[in-house]
Amino acid sequence: MSEKRPLTKITANSPGSDVAAETAAAMAAASLVYKPIDAPYSSSLLGHAQQLFAFADRHRAAYTRTFPELAKYYNSTTYQDELLWASGWLFHATGNGSYLAYATGKNGEDFADLGNPRYFSWDDKRPGTQVLLSRVSFFASQGAGVADDNEGGLESYKQTADAVMCILLPDSETAAFRTEGGLLYVAEWNSLQHPVASAFLAAVYGDYMLTSGKTELTCGGQSFSPDDLRKFAQSQINS
Repeated sequence: MSEKRPLTKITANSPGSDVAAETAAAMAAASLVYKPIDAPYSSSLLGHAQQLFAFADRHRAAYTRTFPELAKYYNSTTYQDELLWASGWLFHATGNGSYLAYATGKNGEDFADLGNPRYFSWDDKRPGTQVLLSRVSFFASQGAGVADDNEGGLESYKQTADAVMCILLPDSETAAFRTEGGLLYVAEWNSLQHPVASAFLAAVYGDYMLTSGKTELTCGGQSFSPDDLRKFAQSQINS
């Protein structure tokens, strides 16, 4: 390709918490994948993820505020959602309760917008974090117990994740707008990102429900099953 691709670097003096935290989340998640097959590589990924998260949290700013010329490509509106996303993955990868406390304590209260369901996208990781941390609640009886201080925050994440699922299900009374063909429609720009990302979350949440044995999702006065979530996910890919 002939187009110039200049390098932009975030530093302590030119921060980009969203970029650093998103990378930390990806590395923490990847460390779980590689742990049973390449332990040294997994450990390296996790170590770098922890360093990047600490850097992102210490030097807070969105990269498009530091480099406004990049906003016309991907205008990251906040960085706080990526910090929560990274802390959730780091908790799952390390088992270190401080990462869970980060997401369920004051940072969660300030940044997670709990109680208000949103759509998962490249610019808003909050629904992903809500689903990810709901896993702790789903499997608490199977040895994934947490400190009492975190239980209230976790329940808020779980309730919000339930609400996210409810706006996705087409027969729910809180169902979001969709096209005549049944495709979830949130925004004109890059309109496929929301249905694809939502399909992924619904499939994951349905798996959590099935595996944990908690197989009923209540939306208002209606009840839905993991199969309903799976059907929604399939409908978005097939629409």
